[in-house]
Amino acid sequence: MITDLKINEEQKRKYYEAGYWTADTIRDIWERTAAAHRDDEYVADDQGTRLTYGEVDDAASRLAAWLVETGVKPGDVVTLQFPNWAEFCIAYVAVMKVGAVMHPVPRNYNDMDLEYAMNLVGSVAYIGPTFFHGVDYEAQILSIAEDIPTLKVIALVDKKAPKKTAPAEGPVPGDIAWPQQMKPSLADIGAWVKNPLLGELAAWMGETYGIEPAIEFSRCSMDRGWNIKYKKGSKALCALYVREGWFTAMVTLGAKQVAELETLLPTFSASFRELYERTPPFNSGKWLGATALWWWT
Repeated sequence: MITDLKINEEQKRKYYEAGYWTADTIRDIWERTAAAHRDDEYVADDQGTRLTYGEVDDAASRLAAWLVETGVKPGDVVTLQFPNWAEFCIAYVAVMKVGAVMHPVPRNYNDMDLEYAMNLVGSVAYIGPTFFHGVDYEAQILSIAEDIPTLKVIALVDKKAPKKTAPAEGPVPGDIAWPQQMKPSLADIGAWVKNPLLGELAAWMGETYGIEPAIEFSRCSMDRGWNIKYKKGSKALCALYVREGWFTAMVTLGAKQVAELETLLPTFSASFRELYERTPPFNSGKWLGATALWWWT
């Protein structure tokens, strides 16, 4: 941590007056830009991945929520070790959303380099690839995990050959059921999910907010496939991530919504109160996620 930073107050005043410096953080600028250019392409890599601002922001939000759930807090150090992949942008924005400190390291760092660098900064999380150009990054980080006392979380991007893309049994990912060129209807998704809550939610959102679901394809390798979003203007009220036999709903609450909800919390069901209480705060708000399962014979 830098403790002896010296700032020329006169120059600081001039920079603010001239508009060179503002009160905006990098996160403020990102969120404003992502909202304004949601459908514009933001990043492409030489592996064939192309992502829009909206896709990066959505995937980063989910990753950030997971990081918070696993114990990463503002100010914690998150180590990123990536090739020139578009997914680096997702990881970077996620770290920024958490309020954590990004610690990028070269992809040619070996286990000894990683152990030294991560212990030096007290890294609590590592995000990187499983395998790239003959290097097994997964085995490398796992081999030193116990030698980094501060390390809590390891997240790996399996880009070249995802291990769970098409399992022989169990739920099928959305991009396997419907490739990008085959956009499903809400009825198609409903028949695939086989959960009556999906239709009930659609009806309730229509009656309550007067909005129709938007079916969008995410090319993000962290959660690739078709999903459902309910939006009021540019604001996403709820996002549904669908799989065969189940779906997960995520609702993002800002500080204002959290304050309002807490006054009404006693009127909600016990299961919702439990979900709310065990969801850690995130930047003065909360990101609530719940999975709906439906078993049939």
